[in-house]
Amino acid sequence: MLATASTQSCAVTRSAFTGITAYRIVTHMASQHTKITAAVACLLLGILAVLLLTIPTEDLYEPPDYMYGIVLDAGSSHTTLYIYKWPADKQNGTGIVTQHSECHVKGGGISSYAGLDGGAAGSLQACLDDA
Repeated sequence: MLATASTQSCAVTRSAFTGITAYRIVTHMASQHTKITAAVACLLLGILAVLLLTIPTEDLYEPPDYMYGIVLDAGSSHTTLYIYKWPADKQNGTGIVTQHSECHVKGGGISSYAGLDGGAAGSLQACLDDA
């Protein structure tokens, strides 16, 4: 009877010991998994922070509020540069065009520059700079 009680006591102790050890192993593994997950999250956040700090702000694209167009009325007696604008965010592919500004080119009309290389371009320069 003593041998049986001793064997049962040993079995209970061994079973309890195995249960505690398994619990400790599982708890330790869960703790390690949490630490690894936290380390990976910190690493990814650090990389993201470095990337955001190194991207120049001029590389970020912000859509314009308006689109612009230039029309040259180059007649025989005078030349006028017109600047038009319309909302960049158009509805159904169309926008309301309005005249933004105009500039009267100094000098004669386009025909007065016949045979003069770059003459017409030079007369337009002041208006193009203002545009």
